[in-house]
Amino acid sequence: MSRGFAEAVRLQLAGAPHVEPVPIRSLRDAPTVGASEVLEGHFSLVGGRLHVDAMLEDAASVRNLGIIRASGPAGGDMLPLAQTIARAIEPGARPLPTGSSQAFAAYTAAIYATAPAEADAGFDRAVDADPEFGAAYLAWLQSLVARGDSTRAARVLEAARQKSAGFQTLERVQLDLATATLAGDRAGERRALVALMGADPADASVYSRLSDLNAADHSYRDAAALCQKAFEREPASVLRLNQLGYLRTWAGDLDGAVEALERYRRLRPEEANPSDSLGDVYYWFGRFADAERAYRAAYAKDPSFQGGAELYKIAWARLMQGDLKAADGAFAEFLQARKDAGDSLIEYRQAQWEYLTGRHREAVARLDRFASSAQPGEAALAYAQLAVWAVEARNIQRAQDYAARSAAAGPVGLLARFLAQPAAAPAEWSVRAANAFPAPPQAGLRRMALAYGLLSSHEFAAAVEPLRQIYDRSQPSSPDWPGVPLASALIGTSQVERVTPLLSGYQAPNPAAQGPLGSLVFPRVLEVRATLAGRQGRRDEAQADLKLFSKYGGGDGTVLWDPR
Repeated sequence: MSRGFAEAVRLQLAGAPHVEPVPIRSLRDAPTVGASEVLEGHFSLVGGRLHVDAMLEDAASVRNLGIIRASGPAGGDMLPLAQTIARAIEPGARPLPTGSSQAFAAYTAAIYATAPAEADAGFDRAVDADPEFGAAYLAWLQSLVARGDSTRAARVLEAARQKSAGFQTLERVQLDLATATLAGDRAGERRALVALMGADPADASVYSRLSDLNAADHSYRDAAALCQKAFEREPASVLRLNQLGYLRTWAGDLDGAVEALERYRRLRPEEANPSDSLGDVYYWFGRFADAERAYRAAYAKDPSFQGGAELYKIAWARLMQGDLKAADGAFAEFLQARKDAGDSLIEYRQAQWEYLTGRHREAVARLDRFASSAQPGEAALAYAQLAVWAVEARNIQRAQDYAARSAAAGPVGLLARFLAQPAAAPAEWSVRAANAFPAPPQAGLRRMALAYGLLSSHEFAAAVEPLRQIYDRSQPSSPDWPGVPLASALIGTSQVERVTPLLSGYQAPNPAAQGPLGSLVFPRVLEVRATLAGRQGRRDEAQADLKLFSKYGGGDGTVLWDPR
């Protein structure tokens, strides 16, 4: 009865404008779900009547905010009592989505069942007793999707849609959302979420999901506004402030991004993450000295944060200020931290750093030595990197020799072997990509291989479409974000007007995302930015970027593509 009573109150409060009900097992769970108030109660039988005493408490102080009471015949239906409790909390609480005690009892048994067969049987009994019990269909559908039973989920979805005319508004909209989500219909998902904002205005997750959809479409200003609304409805979820900071950054709102992250830092003063994120924001806007200070503040709070990543980021912030000596010092500290943590790829990381900062011959020699003595998997990764560097140097024979030894590197090795092929026309690259990555799960790798293969042959016009497809599926924080390659291809086809949004900021450094293709972006990004700035008449910016490019470009002709 206690489980059923709690669920009955929750269902009636769902959709209320100022209350978002969340079930918890005990008071200890209240902070984990960000609850501001907790309702708990007990039952008693006195004088042949069932009495319910529900106490509303402040979740933080556990202070009693009031007691709500209801009673009825001992052998009667408990659902009217639950309605009394719900309406005492929210006078406009909706009716329970079913009027059948039998259906509700079966539904309650199903949602608390521990075995899939038991849950399915309970849901089946619930919708059989009340075919218009929308919440039961939705809970059943959610259970099946979580179990990966797509066949039965499709049948339950179809049955629910046939009965949806009798559902309450909230369940109808939730069913529309489930239908669109399962079908991969982003437009339908967006329409359903917009409708759900009206049907359940207090549910922060609705605003958060719609924010994610806008971010996926690169509509960062709208995404940020929705993220802000989600935070307002769930202020205990301080990580949303972190997300809000990044969304405002990508929308070009430096002041708004800083405000969100400073607020996050005030709420979590002991954590390193707010300062780390603030550093990323400043880095995006090219304020590298400010970024360095923020990264150092994060490191001071927690030197072990993200495996010493702050030292890596400090090195990049110094690098972008033109101070290679100081950058080398910070990077050496990062490597020592990784070594102390048992990282066996120290030489690999050092070689990557040397290559990205213009010391190509030293990098290749170091990585060659490492590959010859490393364990098979690590050696394969090194050979994949060496193959990519050889492709950049247009030494196809050497690239093929290295790539042949990169099989154990997984997708990276496959990509290295693909790129270590002679230049070809677009149609040939398409055939190669289709043959190399034929399986549907390899679609992302196939697009990337095709894009970089076309760039290596200076087929800029043909490279635009696969790069755009990658761009549409990624964010500026994604490891494979193609902003720089796509900008390069667009410049190569004289589509300068489409380049500016792609180069609106500098992607923050991330040691976990520094793969073998990093040299295809940096320092090339500096040259591409300089090209754009020059064509737009921003000569000072062009000269500053070209100065850095000449410092870190290596000067040995290792250019995979050159749009000029």
